[in-house]
Amino acid sequence: MNKIWTRLKKLSWKWRILFIVIIVVIAVVVLTPSIYYLLREREAPDYSDIVSNATMTYHVTYDSGDGMVNECTFVLKVVETNKDVDSNAVLYTITEIDPRPKRSVNAAIVGSTAITLASDEMYRSADDLRVLVNEVMQVDLPLVNTAITTKTYWEYNGYTGWPYSKGDTWTYNMDAEADTILATKYTDTYHAEVVEDDTVVIIADVQ
Repeated sequence: MNKIWTRLKKLSWKWRILFIVIIVVIAVVVLTPSIYYLLREREAPDYSDIVSNATMTYHVTYDSGDGMVNECTFVLKVVETNKDVDSNAVLYTITEIDPRPKRSVNAAIVGSTAITLASDEMYRSADDLRVLVNEVMQVDLPLVNTAITTKTYWEYNGYTGWPYSKGDTWTYNMDAEADTILATKYTDTYHAEVVEDDTVVIIADVQ
């Protein structure tokens, strides 16, 4: 530090000012996004008052493989059955999650970290139940605090539609983009296969 200060004193006043300006610009560029995200207060949406057309409840056990195990209940609610998205008739669904589960993920800057899944909203094709768009909110994130990731699904090949049958296979692509400049957009390609066909339907006694 003393060497740097000694060299600075040897510079002319113009070079000193330029050096200070560069340091200030770097500090602003680095700190401003972090301060903005840390101060951004976004609560997970409350779906409790939403009247649904149908619901589905299921239990989820998540094991990240590094000792983080979570158990929670998902209640999927069909909110709209004929919503128009880009000229497509879709089912709009939301999922209530209790308790909110933690997930272990790897990030380029912070390495392995735990995040919390806060909400999930989905748009499916009303014709064959293909997932078109999925919006997922995560909280407790390092640096960015909260993030909403929009996942867009496209180019389904071989998709048979619901109901599935054992042996059905198809592929599709998914673009994921978070609402933060600190996360890069990425595309994944998936291969899906129905490996089990064991549907149990229970019909209640109607008087």
